[in-house]
Amino acid sequence: MKTFEELKATFTQELLELEQLAGTWPSTIEKRHVKEHEIGRQCYEAEEDFSQLELGTLKRALGINDTRWRAFKTKFIAGSSPEELAPTRCATSFKLSKKGGKNEERTKEM
Repeated sequence: MKTFEELKATFTQELLELEQLAGTWPSTIEKRHVKEHEIGRQCYEAEEDFSQLELGTLKRALGINDTRWRAFKTKFIAGSSPEELAPTRCATSFKLSKKGGKNEERTKEM
């Protein structure tokens, strides 16, 4: 777990690097996507480690409103593989329709 000051410094550096990637070249777009993904991951970590009061203080210090905070989190979710989001495997049941009106239940590993 990072301290508040460590996380603030990390966010400040990441946001500065993101600003520097403002171009529209294909390689810049890819780098910006990776940077936004990383910032989104850090947003989730901050929410796990800090109180709402501390999060509010962090967002104000960084100049990030709730909409932008959620946008970074969305970038993380959109760019994550299922393994990154849910490292444990789980079984999900679902029903398949079959001809003749019978349903077949199956379990699928995820």
